[in-house]
Amino acid sequence: MLKQILQPFKSFYSKNTYRETGLKRDNTGLLYLFVLIAFCWSLQSLKMIPGISLFKKEMAQDILPQIPDMIINNGAVHLQIAQPHYIRSLKTNQIYAIIDTTGIFSACTPNAAPFILTKTQLLYSKDSIETRIIKINKDFSLEINQNKLHTWLNWITIATIPFIFVFMTVFAFIGRTILVLFYSLIGIIIIKFVKVSLPFKSLIRLSILAITPSILIQTVLDLANIKPPHLKIVFFLITVSYLVYGILSCKNQE
Repeated sequence: MLKQILQPFKSFYSKNTYRETGLKRDNTGLLYLFVLIAFCWSLQSLKMIPGISLFKKEMAQDILPQIPDMIINNGAVHLQIAQPHYIRSLKTNQIYAIIDTTGIFSACTPNAAPFILTKTQLLYSKDSIETRIIKINKDFSLEINQNKLHTWLNWITIATIPFIFVFMTVFAFIGRTILVLFYSLIGIIIIKFVKVSLPFKSLIRLSILAITPSILIQTVLDLANIKPPHLKIVFFLITVSYLVYGILSCKNQE
């Protein structure tokens, strides 16, 4: 168990680790890669907690109190306040949304706010050119009040980090797997030059171990909010160097 835990760190220096990884025949190492990526993204997810907590606080204190109670009945919005009703930032006075069921605002005035809720439609302006119109389904009914808004906000903030963690772990795993296959193809060229006989599965395992330092360094840099220039080129050179190191460590041992 300790050996598996130390393996990512040994990928920086241990010739024996590369030799054992290249010569064993039991698996491709993709499970190791998935666990490594999941660990790194768990750290990234924890970093998001303060930002999400601040978002929840600002929404609860700034935006939600401005949203009036309303009833959507059979696709039509009903509320008992003077309209148009503006929802603004209390700090900058920027308009975030307009609620208007009187007809003053419509699809003809999409750029008045990022969001405009009319009697039967929700208008979303991505920019000054593109506006999306979402028509409320005639069968849709919903009551909105402050209690429900705060409950929804709590659920959203609770679910955000697990959702981001799962999505980014899967997305990153797919991307890294493609990269590993790319480096494995480079490994085929390398073994021809150094005259080492290794099966493709061994090259996959070595590529996974060779890419480990780059994954760990990238995670540390992201956590520290450091973005050096030309990082992709640097990581490519690091990974290829470790791949050559790993293949040479298997020479005369295969």
